[in-house]
Amino acid sequence: MTLKQKKLDSFKADLLARREQITTDLHHTTVELLDDDTGYSDSIDLASAETTRNLTLKIKNKERDDLWHIQDALRRIEEGSFGDCERCGDEISEARMRARPSAILCISCQSEVEIEEGRHHSHRL
Repeated sequence: MTLKQKKLDSFKADLLARREQITTDLHHTTVELLDDDTGYSDSIDLASAETTRNLTLKIKNKERDDLWHIQDALRRIEEGSFGDCERCGDEISEARMRARPSAILCISCQSEVEIEEGRHHSHRL
């Protein structure tokens, strides 16, 4: 097994573990939200519970987005394009891939995109 294959296997194992963790967390949260039939003693308790529920749902939506990115990264591993910048084709650094396995752009291209988005955003203001 090549060093590159060992690294890909390591990334894949990490992504699969993260996917399992998120899936389990989402399932438990869904069950908790559906089973929450607590009677609230007053409107303040109800408002607090609603705020907590809304925050929980926002976090879970972020986790669903993370799941999509994990699935996409796993697809790229299978296709052989994982770790390749989709803009310039260069290899994305291992440090960046470790920090953000869903990265599709190298640091240089990501910086360019952010600068372009900043210019676009400032023109709309």
